[in-house]
Amino acid sequence: MSADAATDGSGDEVVEDLLERLGSHNPTRAAHPVEVQELAVSAVRELLRNTGMSVSAAATEVAVSIGCGVTTVLRWCKLAGVGRDDTLGVREREYEARLAVAQRINRELTDLARRHYRDGL
Repeated sequence: MSADAATDGSGDEVVEDLLERLGSHNPTRAAHPVEVQELAVSAVRELLRNTGMSVSAAATEVAVSIGCGVTTVLRWCKLAGVGRDDTLGVREREYEARLAVAQRINRELTDLARRHYRDGL
């Protein structure tokens, strides 16, 4: 755009055209449906919960699977509050599993002791 175009009024037209193009939707880019976004976030959460993957590695794997960009999946995860901090580490998962087993054994032994006491064994 020349300096003369900016002063003779046609500069306003250029600015308006630019603003219109910036404000319009890019027809070659289609937004992913909400269901796809939710599926991607859920998949990343699952990978973080069950593997030692980083958030970016999990997002990369999911992005390849659904055919979208890694940055997009990372943005969805950020908006959903997904991160490595909200998942359990390997040690915590191990302790939870051990606790669950100990609790089950205690319940079963208590039930067994009650039955033996009740039956007079």
